[in-house]
Amino acid sequence: MKHIKITLLFILFIFSTPYVNAHTPLTPEGENNSIESALEILNPTKSWTLYRELHESEEVEYFKLHLKTGDKLKFSIFTPRIADPNFLPSAVVMRPGSDMDEDLPDFIEIPTGYGTKLVKGMRTAYPEYEPFTPTSYYFVANYVENILKEGDYYFAVFEPSSGGKYGLAIGYLEVFTAFEWLKIPFDLVGIHIWEGQSLFTILAPIPLTLIIGFTLLKWRKQPMRLVISVGLMAGLLYVGSGLITLIQMVIALNGATMIESYPLTLLFALVPILLGILLARKVVRNNRGWSNQDRASILILGVLGFFFWAGLFIGPMIAMIIALSPPWARAHDVVIGDFSP
Repeated sequence: MKHIKITLLFILFIFSTPYVNAHTPLTPEGENNSIESALEILNPTKSWTLYRELHESEEVEYFKLHLKTGDKLKFSIFTPRIADPNFLPSAVVMRPGSDMDEDLPDFIEIPTGYGTKLVKGMRTAYPEYEPFTPTSYYFVANYVENILKEGDYYFAVFEPSSGGKYGLAIGYLEVFTAFEWLKIPFDLVGIHIWEGQSLFTILAPIPLTLIIGFTLLKWRKQPMRLVISVGLMAGLLYVGSGLITLIQMVIALNGATMIESYPLTLLFALVPILLGILLARKVVRNNRGWSNQDRASILILGVLGFFFWAGLFIGPMIAMIIALSPPWARAHDVVIGDFSP
């Protein structure tokens, strides 16, 4: 329980740091290539990220936000670090009024009664590190406007000469629902695939950790029961997920700027690894049975695993199931291997 208390202190530290800011991934369906089909961002002051792609030159994607007086229209456009440096998406902001920017592309649709503001894309010299994902992006455009009149506001993203992948960070209030928080591990896998990585590369630490962990288990000189092996697998999944974050952090830091926030990423990598080691030790060292205190510790480690996105959901679920399983289920557990010499 002492180690678990230390982990809880980690939680308090993480959420007291100024680096804790993140956008909720948003994955809408359908096309939004005309002003009539503009993608409406519900709750537009909340921080959202969208990972998009313009498939060809002069393709346009339209977005709609209903904003109230006192809100802000705020968005940033970014591209992956491996993006073509000549791909520089720009934006046209459309709000009620008559002021029109000159030299707008003729393929941009403007609603009647709306003025425009052109936001040209300009690529930074180096990608900026984003600790929450973790990854690094080239931010090519930023826009902020204080809303003085309630109404529907639009903006369009386009690139006149080529297609490519781009992302949007919209809004400024950083809040999560429980469901949004719990599904972040899967969102992060999708983000890295959007960046250009393969699923195998992203998840490789998981099978490697399982292979190494069960190989080391052969050094133990006692039978290994099924429930213990399953519990060990849960702990190794925790460790593997932490290694995924650690490897992605190293990749993203290479050549990036704004790297002073990397300690947040490091904590989100090391805490699952610590939890996984504690869980593995707890289930393996008590091969002949667990006390109520052992079961409570395993249950807490399962809950913390959900909180810190450890083990891709599978690990925490296993930990909670074996912690809540009745004593008779473990008493009649089968021996699956005897690793004694």
